[in-house]
Amino acid sequence: MNKNLTRHRQVLSLFQELEQRRMIAFKECKAKMESLTPQERVVATGIWLELSNEEISALLGLKTESKSLSTVRGHVSAILKKFGKSSRVGIALIFEKCLHRNHGKISPWKSSFLP
Repeated sequence: MNKNLTRHRQVLSLFQELEQRRMIAFKECKAKMESLTPQERVVATGIWLELSNEEISALLGLKTESKSLSTVRGHVSAILKKFGKSSRVGIALIFEKCLHRNHGKISPWKSSFLP
C-alpha cells in the first residue's frame, strides 16, 4: 500500500512539473508573438501557411511590386532577428508551437496575438 502511495506521488509530481514547463513555454511563446508588429504577425502567418513573398505582399495590401517584396523581406528579417532564427522554417515552427499551445485559437490580425 505504501508503495502505491509513493508511486502515486511520483506520478503527480511529474504531471505538476510538466504543467509548469508547459506554462513557461507558453509564456515564452506568447512573448515572442506579442513582440511582433501587426504587419510582422501577418508575415509570420503567411510563412506558417507556406505562402510566397508575393502572396504575403498581397495579404499586406502592398501595391508596388519591387517595394512590396523588399518590405516583406524586411519584415521576415525582423522576425528572424526577434525569434533568434536563421530561416523561415524556424518562424513556422515557433508559430506552430504557439498555435498548438493555444489550442488552435490564433488570430494574427487582432491587436493581441494570443489571449
